[in-house]
Formats: sequence, C-alpha cells, structure tokens
Amino acid sequence: MPIPENLLKDLLALEAPTSVTLSPNGKQALYSTNLSWAPTKGADARSTLWLAEVNVAKSARQISSGLSYDTSPVWSPDSEHVAFISDRAKSGERSAIYVMNVVKGGEGVAVTDVKGEKPISKPKFSHDGKKIAFLSADEKTPEKKKRDEEKDDAIVWGEEWDYARLRVVDLASKEVKTLVHGVEHVLEFDWNGTGDSIVIMTTARPDFESQMLKGTGFGVVDVASGERREVGGVGGIASSLVCAGDDFCFVAPFTEGKASSGSSVHRASIHETEANFTRVAYGETDCARNLVKAGKEVFVKVQHGLVDKIYSLGGRHLFEVQKEILSWHAIQTADGTTVLALAIGDINSPPEVHTTTSVASNKEHITLSTHGSSFAEHTFGTATAVETTSFDGKETLDGLFLKPESSTYVSSPLTSPGKTAVIIHGGPYYRRTNAFDAQFFFWTPCLLAAGYSVLMPNYRGSSGRGERFAAYSIGGMGKYDETDVVALTQAAIDKGLADKENMVVGGYSQGGYLTYLSSVRNGLHGKGWKFKGGIAGAGVTDWATMGMSSDAGSYETELLGHSPWSADKEDCSDRQGSAIWEMKDAVKKGGVIPPMLILHGEKDVRVPVEQAQGFRRGLEAAGLPYEYVIYPREDHTFAEQGHVRDMCERVVKFVDKCLA
Repeated sequence: MPIPENLLKDLLALEAPTSVTLSPNGKQALYSTNLSWAPTKGADARSTLWLAEVNVAKSARQISSGLSYDTSPVWSPDSEHVAFISDRAKSGERSAIYVMNVVKGGEGVAVTDVKGEKPISKPKFSHDGKKIAFLSADEKTPEKKKRDEEKDDAIVWGEEWDYARLRVVDLASKEVKTLVHGVEHVLEFDWNGTGDSIVIMTTARPDFESQMLKGTGFGVVDVASGERREVGGVGGIASSLVCAGDDFCFVAPFTEGKASSGSSVHRASIHETEANFTRVAYGETDCARNLVKAGKEVFVKVQHGLVDKIYSLGGRHLFEVQKEILSWHAIQTADGTTVLALAIGDINSPPEVHTTTSVASNKEHITLSTHGSSFAEHTFGTATAVETTSFDGKETLDGLFLKPESSTYVSSPLTSPGKTAVIIHGGPYYRRTNAFDAQFFFWTPCLLAAGYSVLMPNYRGSSGRGERFAAYSIGGMGKYDETDVVALTQAAIDKGLADKENMVVGGYSQGGYLTYLSSVRNGLHGKGWKFKGGIAGAGVTDWATMGMSSDAGSYETELLGHSPWSADKEDCSDRQGSAIWEMKDAVKKGGVIPPMLILHGEKDVRVPVEQAQGFRRGLEAAGLPYEYVIYPREDHTFAEQGHVRDMCERVVKFVDKCLA
C-alpha cells in the first residue's frame, strides 16, 4: 500500500533534538533542533535553539528564530548566558559565535567576526566565563581568493589544507588569539581543571583517513603564554576528549590502531611528559560511545547489546533503556544529585528531550519537548527482541523485529507471520535498537505504515558487544556478516514473526553492501527460502576498489584485510565478500538474484557511485530486472528533502511490487 501523504509530509517536517546540554545550576536544559534534510534543492540548512525548565513538562520554548543555522549551544558557568554558532550573517556562507543572555532575553550578540567563511566548531566557555575556546580553519588569503576566482585552483595533495586551529576569544575585547598553529589538525579540546590550560587532541591532517594512518596526539597548551607540552599519543582513532581535575579521558578502540574494535575509555594525567594511557573501562563485552563531564566526575554512555546505559566512570549506574539515546548530558547539583537530560524516541514516538535524576527510577522522567506532537495520535507497531546463535555456534546474535500489528496507519487486518523487510544497518561498527527512525531516511516508519514488518539484524562486526564481536569485521567481509543476517532471519521465521514466502532484503551503506551480497547468495544457504527483492542503498560491490577510491580507504582496507598494493599479483583474496565477483556463479545457477532497487548519491565520496554502476552493468548483461536510481548532487548522506521523499516512495513501491 502507498505511504500516507500526511505521514511523509510530517516525517520530512520533523525536527529532531540534538546537542542537549544542562545549565550548570541544573535548572534548565538547552538544545538545538534541525530537520534531517534541507527542505528543497539549494536551500540552506536550518537549526533552532530551545530552552526548557528541567522540572516542568512540555516547557521547551524556542529562543532563536529558526531562520538560520543556530547550533552547538553551550552554557556559561553562571547559567545566565549561552553561546552558539550561527550563519545568520549570511545563510550558508558565514560562521560566527554569538552569545545570548537567556535571563534578560534578547538576540544573540556576535563575539567573533561575522564575515568569517570557515566553519567554526566546538565552542566552550572558560571556567570564569570570560573567554570561549573554539576551532576553525584559517580564512582564505586575498591571493587564494583571487586564484579561485580565476579558476587557478589546482588541488595539490598536502597543500592549502584546512587545518582546524585552536582559538580563544576574549568576550570583553572580542580579541581572538590562536593557540595552535602549524601543520596539524586539532580534533577536540577541553579546558583543564583550573582553567589556565587546554588539553588538545590532534592528528596530522584534516582528511578523513589521518587518524587511522597517522594516529592521534595529545598536548597541553597554556592559555596565557601559548606554550605547549606534548602528552604522547595513540595509534589510530580517538574521540570524546574531556578533562576531569588533573586527568583527561577519551574514547578509543580496545585494540590500539584498529577501527573495528570495541570502544573503551582511556585516562591519562595532564602532567605526563610521555604517553601513559590507562584503559579504564568498557570495550571488552560492551562499547563506550561518548563522555560527558559534570564537575569533577565523568559519565559515559555505553552500548550493551540492545540497551543503552549511562554510568559514572567510577561504575555508578545512572540510567538504562532498550532504546537509542541520541543525545544526552549530565550535571551534578549542590546536594550531590545527578541530573540527566536525554533525547530518546522509540518505534512509535519521535525523539523528545527528557530529564531524570540519580534518585529517580528509570520510569520517573519528565518530558520537556513536544516536537513529535503530529504523531501523538498514531502508532506504528511493536518492537520485539530476536536472539539466536550464529550458524558456527561461536556467538549469540541479536536484532529487533518491528511489527505493524498496532499501527494506526494500517486499515486492513494483518496476517501473522507477516510480510517482512530485512533492513540491515551500516557501519559495520554500529548497531540498531528501538528508535523512531531506526534506519536511514525514514525507511522504517514508512514500511511499517505500509503494513510491512521490519527485521533489523545486528551482525558480527556491529557495536554494543565489545572487542571480539567487533573484530570479526577485520578481513571478515562476507565470512560472518551475511550468514549472521541469514541466521537472524531464520530465527524470525522460526518464531513465527516473518513469512518466509514474503521477504525482501535492504540496507544502506554497509547494509547496502550486505544487500548486494545477500542477492548473489540468495537461497544458497539451504534453508528453503529466498528474498523476493533487494534494496541496495550506497552499497559496496567490490572491496579492492574501495581501498583505492573511497575517502575512507584505510578503513576499507582494514575490512578487506589488506590493501591491493600490498598483495601479490597472484593473490585474489581481495575478491572475498565482493558481490560483483560472485555474480557469474549466481547467474549460472539461475533464480538466485532477485529484482533489485539500486539507490546511490551522484557525489558519494565514501562509497563512490561506480560501485553501483558496476553491479547494474552485471544485471543488464545477465538480463535480470532492476531499477537504478542516481540522486544528483548527493553525497553518502543525502541533503535534499525531495530526494528523500523520492527514495521513501520508491522503497515502498518496490516492496509492494515484490511482495504483491
């Protein structure tokens, strides 16, 4: 059945809360909202600031116009002012920091140059509230602007890169001081406990691969003198830097240098002169995702299977829910109570901002916002956890089965087991649990509203299960992931949830890859069922070429197990798990590859469009049915609502056709 017109309209108009942050006095919550995609071709993104009273339900009120991209809000230490980044001087082309008095009201006042063209990020007040530190690249010189205008703009690797600099603006004088210069890229920073120094996290270059190839460094910069002391580094990626007293903490892989690894929290002293990092917690059987500082205490969000949990770094349990926590913050009040603000939704409810405390149970929370009010009278269905053992007996697998049995959008009675779309997440280091838009681009609510069940499998390589589970991805493409999808699909069939005669498979990014692979192996598992269609969004079909063409080539070669340039000429192992190399045998067997819907962004740099084009050519040569849709101007994640609307409609129509 078609998607209800009002549903698609409401989905595309839905504003989701991000950057949730609590005032230092614990009385108010501040956050921004934005549409998931720009409304029309060529339109600039919009983001709005909201303020709510922590103990008052539905108290969120808009404090910015919503006509600009106002984002990354942060509190001043006195809880009276907020700073944020905005392009209000010239939409889509300018970036400056503004400060607003939320006690007296009024518009924000710019404290950095409103003519700045380079994006600003990560503003943070100093402890005394007199300064704001932030990141931005150097503005173009007049000579560079002139060369660009004359099209004398050859791109030379290693030259004229936009290195992010650490800068500090004095709020009284509006003087900006650059603390970190040179050939390095500042990723993150935080003020130390006394506020006289800033700890920085850096990498060699601003390109996406730099951390994996060059590692991540740490240093301490004296704000007054600009003097800097190095504190060592780690091989590979790191993120979520926070300072707590004389220590700093960050999230990094359990196994140093590997991206496909459980995420752990690490700690070091700012007084160290050499790298002396201690893995504090997590990453062995679960995954730390990000950190928040509240006073001298550090809190961490942890994925444990399908559950999101929040702990203090000392191990104190604060909150957990079998839903995805999209954004969160914590603060400690004068009486020692910990206040939490969380943006959470579920299968039936768009994400809202909620607050709870360390003395309340999980069920005692206050909902501050009403951004999903247009869905208040509707339901999409129910969510059921599915668990099974992998076919090789080595791992327990989990997933979520969404069933439209209580959907207010479905008028006709549903049969059980139901027609099912197996929708696979990207990553692979990612996982899906109960959320409103549980996959990319509103596929899930649209499919549920059209009367289809949705199975979301978390295959080996996903996050939430720790180091061993994540590490299956290293050199493991096509070995474990696709069979895990089959195992979880079989479990849904065995439980009477999915109708084995009426199933399609689909996914985006890594999920698109697994859709391609599932299509060329369709039914070869010997379980007596096949997918009747495949929906491949931005998927990989040949891993060797990904190492050469993707902006994340070093990560892609980790997944492959080696790089093409490090293999012997006779070594064909880079064909492992690549659907394009399994197509010939699938065609020869006959009746394997189902009708395909291929969706891809024209300007995708993560998974270049040639991956889709090659598979389309193979289908055409074999005379097999397909739809091939390229979206102009779009990168890996889409920006234009018109394209998202088209995609949603095509996905549901394709499933209708396959499962008629």
